[in-house]
Order: sequence, then C-alpha cells, then structure tokens
Amino acid sequence: MLRRRGRSGAAGSAVRAEGATVRAATGGWTAKPPQIRAVTATADLVTVGAGGNSVGFSEIVEACVKRGLASFGTGTPCADHYARGSGAAGLDARFTALEADFAALLKEIRTRAPHAGVAVVGYPAVVDAASGCAWGSWHQLGTVAKGDMPWLDTLERRVNTLLRDQARRAGAVFVDTYSSSTGHGVCASDGQRWMYGIKDNLTGPGDQSDPPSELCRSIPARGEACTVLHPNLQGTTHQADRVTETLTALGEAGR
Repeated sequence: MLRRRGRSGAAGSAVRAEGATVRAATGGWTAKPPQIRAVTATADLVTVGAGGNSVGFSEIVEACVKRGLASFGTGTPCADHYARGSGAAGLDARFTALEADFAALLKEIRTRAPHAGVAVVGYPAVVDAASGCAWGSWHQLGTVAKGDMPWLDTLERRVNTLLRDQARRAGAVFVDTYSSSTGHGVCASDGQRWMYGIKDNLTGPGDQSDPPSELCRSIPARGEACTVLHPNLQGTTHQADRVTETLTALGEAGR
C-alpha cells in the first residue's frame, strides 16, 4: 500500500491493493492502476508497506500447512523444503527480485515527490514465539508443524531486514513494528494477540462483506473469514501508532 499526504496538511490519500506485490505498485495489478500514480510533487509524506506478497509469504504458509499435515505436525518439513531443500533457490530468487523491485519503487517515489519524507513500514511480529500455538488450531497456524514456526519467524525478519536496508540506502525512514509487537503474535493468548490466525473471527466494528473462497470454506474451523495472518484491530492500531510517531517526527524534522 502507498499513502501520501499533500503539503496542505490535509489528510492524504491511501491507495491499497491487497495481495499485490511491490512490482504491482509501479506496474499495476489486475483491474487496479499502478499505485505510484497517487504520488505527486505535492506530497510531503509518503508511506510504503509492501514486500511480503513479493516473497509469497501467504503461499509459503499454505505450503507449510500442507507439509505439516502430511508430517502430522512432526519435524520441520517446511524449513527442510525452503531452507535446505529444493525450494531454497526459488525463495532466494524472490528475495533478489524484491530487492531490485523495492529499490526501483523508492527511486520512482523520489522522482515523483522529490521533497517528500518517505517512510517504509515493516511487518509486525507474526510468530515470534511458538509456545502458545496448538497444532490443528485454525485460529492460529492450523497444521503448520511447531518445528517450522521459528523458521517462519526467520523468514519474516529476513523481509524486514531487506526493507530496512533498502530504506536506509534510499534515504527513507524505516518504521519498525516488529520489535514493539513481540509477545503479541498469533500464538499469544487471546487478550494479548494482535494477529489473526488462518481462519478467525473479525475484531472491531463492521461486518465481513466479501464471501469466503471455496478453499476458505473447506477449512474445518469456525471463523468469519480466512484472515491468514493479518493484524487484528489491536494490531492495526499498534501499526498506526508507530507510523504516526514516525511521520510526526519526519514532519517536525522537515520544518
């Protein structure tokens, strides 16, 4: 997602494309035009939140669910495939592509909005601790093997490291939402959990309007939606607070 704020100080526009990659921000995605078009010379602040879809995080979690089911939750079947097996080269290639695409995106933002402060938003902790997760709970990680959960955390931190490095090289600010959300991942207790599981009940006001997919309906669990490891209301509030703190500091520094 790209968000920009104009110099008038008024609330800016936010352009979203759920499930899109970094490359889609500049090249367009299905029926949506490229999000980069929303960034103009009048912007004074631009936030960027992307990267997980480019490395296929949700696709990898789905593969881990299947591999964990096949192993009855034992061992590290997902890490064996992606870190030490035939999936490693493909995953490395995705990271290489993400690095190039993200550098190009930040360069394009700088070209379109040369005077804007740019903030790159990192990902919050998803599975920083596995101790509270129960195998087979779809409100958590479903049939992902417990042994694979530390590897999923390593994968997320690898994405965040790439985003932080790219932000630094481009003269942008990195918003670290991971460090302040540890202990609130998908395996935390209900009162402390800031992350939806794979299939979960929604938090906050409003109703689920999008019909669930056939795959979602096939998951043998109660839940309003297949939320697939996205922040819940507490999680999005935490992210918004961290971004607001960063943007406030950027605005003050630019005066």
